This record gives sequence, structure tokens and C-alpha cells, in this order.
Amino acid sequence: MLGVAAVPAQAAQPPVPTVSAETVAASCTSHLETLPIQARTDGYAKGRVYIDDSATPCSGKRIIVGTQTKNRDGSWSPLRGGLHYVPTDEFGFEMEGQWIYAGCGGTARSVYQLGSLTVTGTGYRINC
Repeated sequence: MLGVAAVPAQAAQPPVPTVSAETVAASCTSHLETLPIQARTDGYAKGRVYIDDSATPCSGKRIIVGTQTKNRDGSWSPLRGGLHYVPTDEFGFEMEGQWIYAGCGGTARSVYQLGSLTVTGTGYRINC
């Protein structure tokens, strides 16, 4: 008769606490603020985001900062912007997107993305 060796049962390990990406994003976004767009007299605009000086939860995070323009049908264009990494040793500072053409009389807004979270600012009309 062949015997089967008994394998000692292992004690259940306590689960390792994990923090969801959404929780991390939320704790960082409480330190971020969309600012009014910066506009030029030729119809170009760029989005801006301010990070306050207590933004430790944001340290090392990848944030896309950019701009959206309003289409004629009232919808917003896809986010156009650039990737930024939040430094670990900075105090309050601004991050800026890229200049995009919104047109004289057009509307644009500042936007940022942190992971799957997208935060949009107020739309501003470009006067030129």
C-alpha cells in the first residue's frame, strides 16, 4: 500500500493591507487645483494646475496636465497635454500644459489626469 505523506497545514497569513489607486489619487488631488487657462492674443491657450506646498501624497506621481477646447457642438476636445512628475522636494508650484489653438472667442479649460481620475477646470472664453 502506498502511503501519501501528510503535508503540514500552513497558518493563514494576515492579508497585506493595500491602498487602491483611487485612494492614492484622491489623497493627492486634495492638494491640486486647476487654474484658469493662460491665453495669448493669437487664440492659443494652455491649462495650468497648482500643487500646494503640503502635497506629500503626490510626490513622485505622474500627472498629465493639459487643455481642452470646446467644440461647436458643445462637447470638449480630447485632453492635449504633457506628462509631469511631481518632485519630492518642491513646495507650492505650477505645472503647465502645452499651447493649443482654441481660436479667438473660443473656450478652453485646464485639465489634469492622475491615473484613471480626470479633473476638469472651468471653461474660459479667449478674448483676442
